[in-house]
This record gives sequence, structure tokens and C-alpha cells, in this order.
Amino acid sequence: MSSYRWELYGIDRIVDVGKLQIDEFEEQLNKDDVIELSELKSLDKTGEFVRSDEDIITYNCIKVDSRSWQVVIVNCENEEKNAIMAICFEDDELKDIFLELFKEMIGCVCWPIYFDWDNKLNILDNVVNDTHWYDTIMNFSGKDQSSDENRLNRWNITINKYDCEIMGKSYIPNSYTKSIIPYIESISGIRFKQTINRSIILRTLLTIGNKDIATIRRSIPISLIISQFKNK
Repeated sequence: MSSYRWELYGIDRIVDVGKLQIDEFEEQLNKDDVIELSELKSLDKTGEFVRSDEDIITYNCIKVDSRSWQVVIVNCENEEKNAIMAICFEDDELKDIFLELFKEMIGCVCWPIYFDWDNKLNILDNVVNDTHWYDTIMNFSGKDQSSDENRLNRWNITINKYDCEIMGKSYIPNSYTKSIIPYIESISGIRFKQTINRSIILRTLLTIGNKDIATIRRSIPISLIISQFKNK
């Protein structure tokens, strides 16, 4: 099954959609490509529109979409003074060109976001909800991958989506951190933060690696990007 690989970046300021020069992207990245720009405003942390009377932190989402690559940028409208960007490029050279153009246009600093154990759980908590649960596969490995013996020291834990729902539905939006993972640790004796997690898979949706995220569809949940803000 094919997938789309996304990398996330922190940005040291709010991104002004008016500074994104689509003509320049088309000229520098692919003259034959057509790039579309769109913006969604007043989203809650699940990526859904909020009512005007709700006093909560809200976000706006900027999408830059072409036939061969896609970029999604999320700004926090209330508190955060920075943004988070997800990019999906098949061609690393085009990705590098885009990042240089983007930094020049916005006048910003970008840094890659990596995913440790807590960060991965944070993503899981933010992409599941009352109606969407997924088989969850957590892949682990031994500490030393330099020898043939230790390369075989790989193991995984699979939790079917029905069990995830039973254990987690009363704990939304913290289903994994407050219920599912603590329960597995209690019955297994494993402390997952002391292990090496290679990836976590939500079957039919996405795979969270240590440096990137692979999605089944050509899109990334906005709630996943929002999960990377410190004060969401």
C-alpha cells in the first residue's frame, strides 16, 4: 500500500498568508505545475470550526497544494507566537528549494520536529475521537541495532480498535496517555519510555516514525499538527 511521507517543522513566528508568493513557487519549483492556496480560520484543536461564542484557543490553517507536493501550515490565533508546518515532498531537492524560498518570503527560522514517546502519544490522543478508532500497533527494538543478533530483537504490541474504544472513550481527549497505555503498562510490567519505540501505526490512517509521519491518504490531520503546539 502506497503512503505519503510528511515532515514537520517549527516556525519562529506567525505565517502571514499574504507573504506567500505562489508565482515564485511555481517558477522555482516546477513551471508546469499549478499551485493552489487556501486558508481556514477559527479552528479548534480537533481541526473543526468553532462557534463564535466559544472562548477557547483557536487556529488557522494555510494549505499550499500542487500536483506533486503539499504544505500545511497552522498558526495559533490566540496565544502562540509561532507556527507549525507539515510538508510532503517526494523530491528532496524540491523540498530544499521550497524551504529556502519559504524562509526568505516569511523571514523566519525553521527547525525539524522529531517524535519521542510522549510526542507520539500526544499525536494519538489528538487524532482519535468518539467515532474514529484504529487498530494500534507499537513497534519496538533492542538498544543496540549494530549486530545481527540485536537486529532480530524486535517486538510489537497490537491493540485492536474495539479495545481502544472500550478503554479510551471515557478519557477523550487523553485516551492513550490516561487510559490505554497505563493499562498495558500495568498488566505487562513494561515501562514504554524506557524502551526504544521505532514507530506507532494507526492502521488505515498513519504511521508515526521518529522523524516523519506516513499517511495512507494524501492529507494529514490538522489535529495532528495542532498537537505539536506546547500550549494547545
